[in-house]
Amino acid sequence: MDSTDSHDELQWTCSVFRDILYRCWEDEYFLFNPNTGHTHVLNHFSWDILSKCAEQPCSESALLDLVSAGNSTEDLESLVESLDIHLDHLAQLGFLETVEIHALH
Repeated sequence: MDSTDSHDELQWTCSVFRDILYRCWEDEYFLFNPNTGHTHVLNHFSWDILSKCAEQPCSESALLDLVSAGNSTEDLESLVESLDIHLDHLAQLGFLETVEIHALH
């Protein structure tokens, strides 16, 4: 038996980012998705998640590390809840989707 285990890890990605037209105005990001014809307004928290997932697929734990930087561990539970809400919302808007990344360990 091989000592290398394999498993699939669920990750978030933004494959439509290159198509999106966006502008930042103060603390909000206005995004137009020409694929759907819809315009959306995102806060900075959502923008950070979206832009990170556009760079490369990210696990929820990697995104949690991104959004928790500079926050106390006391805030971790509320950040996890907020991250889940934002991921679901961005997926409903069609900006994010999940992919399975096959990893060898």
